[in-house]
Amino acid sequence: MIYFFFLFFTILILIFALYEVQYFFVFEPKKYRREPLDERYTPLEIYAEDGTLLEGVIFTPQHFSHTILYFGGRSQDSVALIHKLTCNFENCQIVTFNYRGYGDSKGKATEKNLYSDAYFIAKKIEEHYGKFSVMGFSIGSSVAAFVASKIEVKNLFLIGAFESVFSLFRAKAPLLPSFLIRYRFDTALHVSVVEAKSYLLSSKDDEIVPIENLYNLKKRIKNLVEYKELTSYNHDEILFSQETQDLVKRVLH
Repeated sequence: MIYFFFLFFTILILIFALYEVQYFFVFEPKKYRREPLDERYTPLEIYAEDGTLLEGVIFTPQHFSHTILYFGGRSQDSVALIHKLTCNFENCQIVTFNYRGYGDSKGKATEKNLYSDAYFIAKKIEEHYGKFSVMGFSIGSSVAAFVASKIEVKNLFLIGAFESVFSLFRAKAPLLPSFLIRYRFDTALHVSVVEAKSYLLSSKDDEIVPIENLYNLKKRIKNLVEYKELTSYNHDEILFSQETQDLVKRVLH
């Protein structure tokens, strides 16, 4: 009998460890600042609905006709990324913020609070600046799609997106029981009800998201205006590729 209990508790510990370690596959909180932001950028302090302090930043050029709300990837310090974003998507007002635990944002990232914080911030952006476009990279694409499914936006840009985190885990570990997969981030579910014009950019050489996974997502997008399948770019390179830059500039001309 003692061996049965030993085996039982060993299995429980392994299940718990497997459940917990998934956090580090989905989230990689970063703070990356080589130098302070200069006077072109205005820091934002955003208090989430539960009072958690989130760090954000806004860039407002002298002349602009579009506002972009950007949602970053799993290992991006999105505030530190603002200069690169403005260089690539110039002549746009750009707002971005760090998920909980990223940069100087407080708290810890979870699937639930990424969605709820993004929605809360999007409502604030809408209140102050009117309709805007949303852009998401990697896991940020799922967050952007969620926002676009809840708020009327001008455009939805999905860059380096995936069908769902669940589907990525399932492809890597097909024998893993579904109830042990901790995260969903179901981008396909969200885009299926998005009315806004949607743009999807992917790469055949993406080492994170298999192209078949992208095809599954593509089929679910309700209002897909343009799909670009790039080559010679890995996952991290898609966002700032020349093709991505050209498409966004053309749409937001």
